[in-house]
Amino acid sequence: MLDLNVQLSHDGVLVVHHDDSVDGTTNGTGKVADLDHAAIRALDDAYWFTADCVYWQRTGRCRLPVPRHRTGEGRAPAGS
Repeated sequence: MLDLNVQLSHDGVLVVHHDDSVDGTTNGTGKVADLDHAAIRALDDAYWFTADCVYWQRTGRCRLPVPRHRTGEGRAPAGS
């Protein structure tokens, strides 16, 4: 099974993103519907991924080990 959430950005571009907001998986904040496409593309959507785990922002705990696939302007959490 494949679960994709497709939403519209503020400027009407279709975006595949896991949650309604970008807070849990990126270095940004806000709802996908409130951000324009350029702002969403500029986010680091692998921000909480480290070599050892996925740092789960909501709980402060690590989940499955997943390598970081993209680096962005933001800094990764300590231990990455």
